[in-house]
Amino acid sequence: NWMGLKPVYLVQGPPGSGKHQLITALCRKLGFNLLVVNLRDLQTFAPPQIEVKIRLAFGSAKACCPCVVKLSNIDKLGKDTQGNIDERVTSNFSQQIADLYEKKLQFPVIVIATTESNDIPADISADMHRNFIDIIKIDRMAQTERIEFIEWFLRARNVESSCDLSKIAQMCDKFRLGDMEALSQQAIQRQYIKEIKEKAQKIDKNVLKLEEDNFLEAHKSLKIMFTMELGTPRIPKVYWEDIGGMADLKRQIMERIELPSLHKSQMGSGGILLYGPPGTGKTLLAKAIATECELNFLTVKGPELLNMYVGQSEKNVRDVFEKARKASPCIIFFDELDAMAPSRGQSGDSGGVMDRVVSTLLAEMGGLGTTGQIFVIGATNRPDLIDAAILRPGRFDKLLYVGMYADK
Repeated sequence: NWMGLKPVYLVQGPPGSGKHQLITALCRKLGFNLLVVNLRDLQTFAPPQIEVKIRLAFGSAKACCPCVVKLSNIDKLGKDTQGNIDERVTSNFSQQIADLYEKKLQFPVIVIATTESNDIPADISADMHRNFIDIIKIDRMAQTERIEFIEWFLRARNVESSCDLSKIAQMCDKFRLGDMEALSQQAIQRQYIKEIKEKAQKIDKNVLKLEEDNFLEAHKSLKIMFTMELGTPRIPKVYWEDIGGMADLKRQIMERIELPSLHKSQMGSGGILLYGPPGTGKTLLAKAIATECELNFLTVKGPELLNMYVGQSEKNVRDVFEKARKASPCIIFFDELDAMAPSRGQSGDSGGVMDRVVSTLLAEMGGLGTTGQIFVIGATNRPDLIDAAILRPGRFDKLLYVGMYADK
């Protein structure tokens, strides 16, 4: 810090993106000690206790420098478990950073804060945000990086592979570093167990050679785990043949879902609105679409998104789309759409909550672009109650009536 710069950084990335591995590798390469403080663990502490904990951590870092202080979950600093912010804690943190670098240190102390939040700088106070001289965002791994990781992981364990790793890496488009590690580890375990069973004796691990099936089985297992982790329902396998009739309706739906995924640059991303009397099979149709197209299925009931706290309802809408992005390709199914997207200016709530929810929904749908990865389907018994802007091109612009069965 001879230039007057405080080496305080923020590393941003979702869980499993490799934040801790990156910082650990940095310390190992530079020969620095590493001191970790998880600020999530301090959420139940009183402000004076939090200040003491941070002061002790910085004191320990100066005593064992050169040192990196990793502050995990910096967005939780000064917040209680309900999300209420105590400005005293964030202000004191900035003061302690200033005190840490007030005098020139013989050996460096580097502070690296990490966060899993996507909403930066909104989740960090402006006073605290000014401490960081740089924000490092860990992006999704490229295909070449995924291949390199698998090769490195296998090489470090003296394991060979006879399969095309580029094909495996392509299947793992949404995988983070932690996911790739789990995939590689599971593939090794599966081949090891297979050889144990076949040879009925202890095998020589130095000649272990992985096959494509090992990776495919591991990938399938992880996808199921990710679905459960995301909160995506484990829907029953519903196929078209399980739904009698509705041939024309099925054809129109499949055209709308399949064409954008095949021709991403030419097709828009408009959604489908299924409307009709209760009990006619709207939800069943949506589940069948997910099964037939092999898409993740995220179902949302309109009233479940509404919350009494200011801004929480809008955040719930944003969270739904964020979940879908992580689980893509994915179908978001909004049941009872009229309850969460009524005509603006007529909802009657004094705070304008419903108007803001509708505006947030419009913004999120507008941000889907033409990726062909996220499809939006709504269901309602009363399409006349839905805000007109929701039904414009690029949103729920395909209205399909699901009525009662005819006698035939």
